[in-house]
Amino acid sequence: MYTGPEFILQIRMAQVLSTIFITMTFSSGMPLLYLVCVATFSISFWIDKILLLRYFRITSGYTKYITANLIDMLPLAVVVHILFGLLMLSSPRLLSSGVNTGIFGGAS
Repeated sequence: MYTGPEFILQIRMAQVLSTIFITMTFSSGMPLLYLVCVATFSISFWIDKILLLRYFRITSGYTKYITANLIDMLPLAVVVHILFGLLMLSSPRLLSSGVNTGIFGGAS
């Protein structure tokens, strides 16, 4: 009888953490990333659920320390979000335009 491969939780947690950090880093400049992140987590939840129930074999070597380390990293993601948000939104060229100098874009 064939048994599927082992589900490696550490790799999945690393993927989740990288998705969170990328979203938090660049979402101040691209707010659409919040929706992309929600869609990514929703799809990966259902795929992981189906694969864990149907394909992967049962493993019993996981402890609470894997998820505790993930939760300990989340405040760092908030700090990165704040720093990059300040960097992106405090740019002096954010809302300025030197192309249209006159009224209605004409030369003055």
